[in-house]
Amino acid sequence: MIKLKESSAVFVGATLGGLARYLLGLYLPTLAGLSLGTLLVNYLGTFLLVFFVKGYLSQKGLSSSLQLALGTGFCGSFTTFSSAMLDLFKLLRAGNYLAFGFYSFLIIVGGLVVAYLSYCLLTSVEGRQ
Repeated sequence: MIKLKESSAVFVGATLGGLARYLLGLYLPTLAGLSLGTLLVNYLGTFLLVFFVKGYLSQKGLSSSLQLALGTGFCGSFTTFSSAMLDLFKLLRAGNYLAFGFYSFLIIVGGLVVAYLSYCLLTSVEGRQ
């Protein structure tokens, strides 16, 4: 059975996340075939999800509807795995293997570094309270 409150929370969060991604994408350039906008939104989304949604705010008792709105809704539509994969595919298809390797590294390792640093920041903030 569809839960109207939770579905509405995801809908509102996704609308705002998609809009934020679109607006950021308008102002961020592409450099040598690499979409800086895709990297930035994925890094920001990772930080928001790890630090705020799954970390700080959930520990502060954020309601499950708000967690859905911010996590599944906002972060889910703000970040973009599919655009990153399309960017990588275009680089491969063009035979630009160096850019492909570099961009793959930035997407995967950069994302993991952001997740780790977000977690470290979260544990640091928790330790001060």
